[in-house]
Amino acid sequence: MTNQIIPPRRCGSCERWQGPRLPGDAADTARVAGERVQGLCVEGPWHGRERGALAACGRWIAWAARG
Repeated sequence: MTNQIIPPRRCGSCERWQGPRLPGDAADTARVAGERVQGLCVEGPWHGRERGALAACGRWIAWAARG
């Protein structure tokens, strides 16, 4: 996986986003293979739709894997 960092308040670092990722180095961040990575929104306002890792949403929830 490459080092594309997904900042807080973006889909790739949200609990509801179901795309491939790893925890980032800083709190509330994630790492993905690239800025075009897509994942499903589950139980969020975009439920059932593909969203890019860098997309923004007003109902962001910190990814629990960040611990």
